[in-house]
Amino acid sequence: MSQFFTYAVLTATVASALGVAAPFLLAALGETMGQRSGVINLGVDGIMLLSAFTTYFTALKTNNLLVAILVGMGTGAVMGVVTAFISVTLKAEQGISGIGIYLFGLGNNGEKIQFNSGYKLSPAIKAQGEKLIGQITDGDITVPQ
Repeated sequence: MSQFFTYAVLTATVASALGVAAPFLLAALGETMGQRSGVINLGVDGIMLLSAFTTYFTALKTNNLLVAILVGMGTGAVMGVVTAFISVTLKAEQGISGIGIYLFGLGNNGEKIQFNSGYKLSPAIKAQGEKLIGQITDGDITVPQ
């Protein structure tokens, strides 16, 4: 077990963690600047997910990285305007609307990845899900003891 925690393994782990965390650190920095002005945007992660997907999908379809980056930036800007419209014009609670934007980005992103990648659920998992949904709608849920 002690051979697993060598300097090479620990260095590689920390380096990969910093690489994965960099987008979230940049989003947190932007959100910190926004919060100093009195705006709470809890939808930052959802906006990042939608922008990342549109960038990836555009790059996949057009083979043009510059266009893909511009589309991702445009998606982020449009979602920022949507968040501002909901919070300012419709006077919705910033926290609740931000969570709604996050959930929209999360659900929309997952659905589009499954649709565009051809990923399908196995029949066994799909049958279990349909059975559970049927039990929920019928009110026949029992908690096993």
